[in-house]
Amino acid sequence: LLVDDSKIALRKVSSILQNLHCDVTEAENGTVAMSLAKGLQPQLVVLDVHMPKISGLQVLEALRQNPAFATTPIVMMTGDADAAIVSQAITLKATDYIRKDDSVANITSRLQAHLEKLHG
Repeated sequence: LLVDDSKIALRKVSSILQNLHCDVTEAENGTVAMSLAKGLQPQLVVLDVHMPKISGLQVLEALRQNPAFATTPIVMMTGDADAAIVSQAITLKATDYIRKDDSVANITSRLQAHLEKLHG
């Protein structure tokens, strides 16, 4: 499940995940993500931090409160490097934190590592 209100970021990360042989479901905001997540039970969630209505951190917190998502890798994604937000994401049990403006190679490497852990 890929969640971002930026169409550019959705295209970039969706393309990376598809190249890693993932079926990608996109959501443009946290509200849609919450309803999709319950039905999909995704193996990996990539979640933008800054979104309207419900922030990525709020979605992260809600997902982690659901036992079905206790061990699901949830990778937070943002365009900024605010240490307080990174700290909050880690406190809320984010699996990883990537920057949207990082290179495709670096984002691919990070996401691939999480997928490999899933498929051992």
